[in-house]
Amino acid sequence: MKKMHVALIAAAGAVAVAAAAIVTFTVVNNANAGRSQLDKSMAASVRTQIEKPLSLVKGEVQNLKKTSDDPTHLTIQWDPVPDAVSYNIYFSDRDKTKSFTLLEEITETTYDIPGLEENGSYWVKVAAKIREGLSTNECPATLLKTVSHVSNVTGLHPTHSSDVLGFAWDANPRYDGYEIYRSSAGNSYQFELYKTIDNSKSSFDDEEVENGEMYTYKICPFRSGSGEVCRADGETIDLVSGLNSPAGLVGRAANSRIVLYWQDRELAHGYDVYMSKEDAELELVDTVEGTTYSTDKLEAGANYNFRIVPFRDVDDKRVYGTVSTCTIKATSEGEGSAGSPKSTMVGTGTYIEISISQQHMWFYENGNLVLDTPVVTGTADGEHDTTKGSFSIQDRGVDVTLVGEDYETPVTYWMGFNGGIGIHDANWRDDFGGDIYEGNGSHGCVNTPYDKVEIIYNHTDYGTPVYVY
Repeated sequence: MKKMHVALIAAAGAVAVAAAAIVTFTVVNNANAGRSQLDKSMAASVRTQIEKPLSLVKGEVQNLKKTSDDPTHLTIQWDPVPDAVSYNIYFSDRDKTKSFTLLEEITETTYDIPGLEENGSYWVKVAAKIREGLSTNECPATLLKTVSHVSNVTGLHPTHSSDVLGFAWDANPRYDGYEIYRSSAGNSYQFELYKTIDNSKSSFDDEEVENGEMYTYKICPFRSGSGEVCRADGETIDLVSGLNSPAGLVGRAANSRIVLYWQDRELAHGYDVYMSKEDAELELVDTVEGTTYSTDKLEAGANYNFRIVPFRDVDDKRVYGTVSTCTIKATSEGEGSAGSPKSTMVGTGTYIEISISQQHMWFYENGNLVLDTPVVTGTADGEHDTTKGSFSIQDRGVDVTLVGEDYETPVTYWMGFNGGIGIHDANWRDDFGGDIYEGNGSHGCVNTPYDKVEIIYNHTDYGTPVYVY
């Protein structure tokens, strides 16, 4: 038993050395059972070595790698394989198929694959062919999983610029995700990786911001290959927290012109005004510091689109906020034309419209007309005229006494929108509207019937836009 055991071990050792492998087995008490177990172990080891082609070690492609990052080309190279007569190149566009196609048989150790798309996932297999005797055999292939050039995001634009800064971009299903970098005064405007998000959405909101501060974001889409992450260089966007879109944007069409009004933003240094006719592309037509814009004469009956973009100059950068838009139809009808007073404003929010020439006021809530009423504005004497422009309610009160140089007048409802000028009831008047304001107007305020001003007071608040023209 012991001699046979030694002989078998010697035989197994010879096989193991020849095949560069170690054979293990278990000795059992029964001699025949032990021999059977040993024979099976040896046979399995020998079979494994024989079935594994000797050409695998000789013919396996080594150091297969990508050597270019061109958007439409993929160049690969590898180390020469000894005794290789040629190489087969197999290719798979993983975004379209899971199968491989034989592209070409070549003799060089570099290959260029044209006609690729950006952000694509591509797998390439390279198999050496070695002549053995009278035949040429293909060795097992080496696989490279890679990604073509990753493009930057497109359509990057701000979505929030209040106490939350937000931006969005065009969705692209070929990205795996995005790295969001951020810089601000807090880190000396050096980009640092801020967040990494997947490709389930193409937008980002940042709530960790301070009002009035500028933040620069860089969005770098990426896609992963095998052991590599390909990133785009990144697109950047500057945002200032609190640089909101102009509130209360309305347009007034009259005399073949359109006048725009909006509410001022404290952080805005100015506004860019864009305009287009019908479906044409918007173009920058003016940059203003105030909160109103008037066009030249337009084609009556045509629709005109407008976009108002606030901006703030920070150091050497002009930073833009979120935008407000509206569409207005131009009309040739003049202000104060014969017939019933007519609102010439178009808006979607809550606002008060006052026409001096028509001596009329309209109150809109969420774009719907709640009421309109005749009023009496400031006396048209060049001293007490009601100021025209874009304002908002800054002062409110019930049972207020208005005090001036030569008067002291109690009113029930008061809504101040321009310093000492405001909207209030006037129980001393029996009539409103018409041409009363020309010789017997107010000191600048908008005198309003009691029942009308009561409704307006109860449906407005601080900040409600007031437009006077």
